[in-house]
Amino acid sequence: MLPEPTKAGYDVRVAAVLVIDPDPRQQRQLQATLRDAGYAPLVATSAAAGVERLREGGIDLTVIHYIEGVQMDVFASGLERLPDPPPFLLVSGAVDAPAMSARYGAAEFVAGPCAEEEFLAVVRRVLAARTTPSEFEEVPTRPNERKPNEEP
Repeated sequence: MLPEPTKAGYDVRVAAVLVIDPDPRQQRQLQATLRDAGYAPLVATSAAAGVERLREGGIDLTVIHYIEGVQMDVFASGLERLPDPPPFLLVSGAVDAPAMSARYGAAEFVAGPCAEEEFLAVVRRVLAARTTPSEFEEVPTRPNERKPNEEP
């Protein structure tokens, strides 16, 4: 499980993002980008390992860097067996990636390579579509305690 960071007496839930990428260099780059943006990145080096990690729960979004078609089949069939799989976004520079994204049911597609801010904008949009507005916001840790700047 992820640690629950605290800030000024409030618990803050950090979105866990699973990165599935067989390339260690790409893994490190995506991890650093996500970590610097305040997310908790986790890594799997294959579609099968990614599905196993998803079975453990606690993942809010999966980012899958283009994986050969057979592994995409493994990933897609594994997702179908999960009771409530998180959304995933496909990152790829392949010509057929937009069609593949639609075929496998990705929440979004990101054409790579792309700027970090473009990638993070998509991550935020997908997470926002799945969560309630306050799910990743500060919540009081004690009864009757208000958030900063909250009206009485």
